[in-house]
Amino acid sequence: MKLSLIYYPDDTIDDALAIVRLAEELGFYACYMTDFPYRKDVWGFLAAAARATHSIRLGPNTARVLHRDPVLCAQALATLDELSNGRVEALIGAGGDLPNQARPLMGSAQKTRRIGRLKEADAVMRLFFERDTFVFDGEFYQYRYRDMRFSARPVQSRISIGWGTMGGPLITTVAAQMADGVHVGPAKSRHLCRYIVERVKRGATRAGRDWTDLDIGVCPVWCCSPNAEAARAVARIQTAFYLPIMAPNVLPTCGIDSDSVAAIGAAWERGDLDEAVNLVSDDMMNVLAIAGTPEDCLKQVKENILGTGVNHLVLMVTDAFHTELISNRWVRGVPNIEGQLKLLSSTVLRELLELTP
Repeated sequence: MKLSLIYYPDDTIDDALAIVRLAEELGFYACYMTDFPYRKDVWGFLAAAARATHSIRLGPNTARVLHRDPVLCAQALATLDELSNGRVEALIGAGGDLPNQARPLMGSAQKTRRIGRLKEADAVMRLFFERDTFVFDGEFYQYRYRDMRFSARPVQSRISIGWGTMGGPLITTVAAQMADGVHVGPAKSRHLCRYIVERVKRGATRAGRDWTDLDIGVCPVWCCSPNAEAARAVARIQTAFYLPIMAPNVLPTCGIDSDSVAAIGAAWERGDLDEAVNLVSDDMMNVLAIAGTPEDCLKQVKENILGTGVNHLVLMVTDAFHTELISNRWVRGVPNIEGQLKLLSSTVLRELLELTP
């Protein structure tokens, strides 16, 4: 099982690069960076990381290709591949629902027929990587690159393009039909992992593909600390943030009542954080988050993810700083992200790296 890190680009550039370099030093397969309009620019961060590292793979997870022209995304990835000497891979996605403050940044057209748009964006990006010129006549995208050649060319013969989803059954199934893999986040429970893998199997079978060749990743909210209660407090706030924007039709399959999720979302949007967090039950948190001491976290990985068919564990490591950014609430007793990686290194990281499904 591959072990990677997904990182929110919120820290200073120097602190962020220190985190990526540490992940490389510790043996993580990849460091992915999230693409949100209210965080630092993912492409600039990735360029800096490409020049500051040597072996760790890098890429966006998830690049919002419906908010940015897919040719420009492909151009950026090809440039990053050259900067990193062939270490780039990408997860692309429809983007999901943004928090209220950021919704004006999403054009109205991109809110409709997202899967159809994403399929075309995927096809456009693959054409860009494979050919020096191309013509594309799609329903949503049209290009006439007949008389010009692209100077942004990838070093790798083929850049992997997976899809990032929030568990929606249709988009996860379609991803398995045409993408190089699918990452779902946040996701942790054994039931949800099996649900994801079954959707991947269904899509791969329809397309005549071997599902075991695909990169199947889950990205749980992750917080570890010697103070287990503090780690769980951080995870509970993050769960309150993510539950209302998860794919609604997947939550009931995990035993999470839709009305309860709607109540959490309503409390969050009216600014009643205490109510939103108090409405998050342990069962809800355990669907999305891994939290506690390093030993607790390792146990949760073994009990929930191993043996489900998932072959890539992507830790969505969070801390008090990143939690305060979304909640204005500081939780004491939790190391920062760099501190959590060092804590893992001194405790259970070797066993995590050696796990196989």
